[in-house]
Amino acid sequence: MGVTATAPGYAPAVDQAANMTEEAMSRPTLRQLRLRKPWTITELAEKSGVALATISDIERGKKTPRIATIRRLSEALGVAPDAVDWPGNPLELEPEEDPP
Repeated sequence: MGVTATAPGYAPAVDQAANMTEEAMSRPTLRQLRLRKPWTITELAEKSGVALATISDIERGKKTPRIATIRRLSEALGVAPDAVDWPGNPLELEPEEDPP
């Protein structure tokens, strides 16, 4: 017997695209940019100075990167920090620079 939408414990997948802004949908993810090079996570870690585990967690959406991490990864990839769809939208949550 197959699983149906009314089966207990069934939760249909959420359409994440419906919850994203058009701008966010047009920006590539860190993983997409890395694969365009094409680099492994290890190569990106070496080029950026960011820990391999941190990059992996960011790519899987398990960690929201700090601004300093975003800058290092963006520089290594040759893109502007705001050109990437970062998990947790950290650029909108934190000011870019400390106030005077």
